[in-house]
Amino acid sequence: MEIFTLFAYEEEPRQWFLQFKEGHDYCLGAIFLYGFRRKMRRKYRNFQIVYAPSHENSVKNRGFNVIETMMENVFSSQPIPVFTKGNDVYQKRLNREDRFKNVQDFRADLSLLDKTKGVLLVDDLVTTGATLSILSQTLTKNGYIVQIFSVYRHKTLES
Repeated sequence: MEIFTLFAYEEEPRQWFLQFKEGHDYCLGAIFLYGFRRKMRRKYRNFQIVYAPSHENSVKNRGFNVIETMMENVFSSQPIPVFTKGNDVYQKRLNREDRFKNVQDFRADLSLLDKTKGVLLVDDLVTTGATLSILSQTLTKNGYIVQIFSVYRHKTLES
């Protein structure tokens, strides 16, 4: 699984992201991808945008969706809500093995997608790759061409 990532999740960029995500600093959302907007629009202009689903309680507690907030100034088309989570388990508290078990509980509505277009699968942070792996497999098994984008990649995830 190839993942296009902008930043390693370490030191200063990590602190900005934590301030945004855990500090509920909504205004920081626009800065992460600001310098990459034009290139990303060009590169992914013919793709359908699909976000990895966020935990409902997290979105409710923050008052915003992290991925949507980071991406809202990048793509002109709205993301397609293909995937939803079937459980309320917070992944950040799980080890690698448990994360791969947890992500088996996604629901997909593939009828929302156009089979003639590629899918850009987007997540904010890749830690183990479990979520993106299962979502990507669901899409490719159903005949979609998938590219994966993540703003951050945890340093323990191999390239």
